[in-house]
Amino acid sequence: MPGEYFETHGYSNYSFSRTRTHVPTRVGEAFKAMCKFNLIVHEIIWAYFGKSDTVPAARATIGFAEQIYQRIFDWAASLPLELARGRRNRHSSLMLHLCYHCTVMELFWPFLQQSSGKVVKVNQLTTTTAATKDIHEASVNQLKRLALIYCINFNMACTTTLWHIALLYLANAMLCETMRSGNLRDPECWFYFMLCMTCYQNMYGSFQVVEVTMLGLLSMALRNGFLSFPEANTVLSDMKRIGQRYDGQFTVRASFMVDLELAMTNPREAQVQTLANAFHELAIFREFTTGELRKRRQQPPTLSTQDTPS
Repeated sequence: MPGEYFETHGYSNYSFSRTRTHVPTRVGEAFKAMCKFNLIVHEIIWAYFGKSDTVPAARATIGFAEQIYQRIFDWAASLPLELARGRRNRHSSLMLHLCYHCTVMELFWPFLQQSSGKVVKVNQLTTTTAATKDIHEASVNQLKRLALIYCINFNMACTTTLWHIALLYLANAMLCETMRSGNLRDPECWFYFMLCMTCYQNMYGSFQVVEVTMLGLLSMALRNGFLSFPEANTVLSDMKRIGQRYDGQFTVRASFMVDLELAMTNPREAQVQTLANAFHELAIFREFTTGELRKRRQQPPTLSTQDTPS
């Protein structure tokens, strides 16, 4: 493990010279903590998406989630005080917290569709048990605040894709929340989804892969009825205006999953390229159906011959 060679090889009293590196102490501690955390993340990814014909929703068990969540708690409890969340967190510290909450959401996402009421036992919790949906929701709420802090305090929000994972998970959570509640115009969900779209637009000037990511998310929003075609087209037009400098003959293709809910039951259909390709079909369908509804509403009511007064 980086930074722990001497501790793990019998030199527990070795004092590492800080004068030999230009890396700040907090950055070094965050890097070591992230390396440890990635070992836990790898276990989740392998358990849910490793080589098998079984979909993640069928693989996930409460026992596995309970065990991993306990390890995440133990990892968090071992963090040094300088990595605690605060008003003046360094970029490395904030990234650590973003990844933490995204991982907790990923761990419990398979249980949201059918078994959201199942409880997980965690020793460090005051009540010792918590419902999977409550744990997931708590991390969503934390991610909302962290995303706002990141885009307000760090200029590199436009020039790095490191925090792209937070935007992807937050946008997915907002779409899923509106679908479950039935309130497709929830103002809070609308705000945070459009915040993610705006941040992606800002990143598009540096990373062309953002285009296919936004198309995938817009495709999901159209499919769910969260956005109308004119609204989605406005977001897309703003993005293309930013990316005019890119060569139109070159298109980015990607295979990572963008629909995190669908990924639990059909990982292939949840891939970003599949959803991006479906955007224009969905847009045409939405425009046709909503256009027909507008025409019917605008037509004056007609009287039948039976309704005509004699």
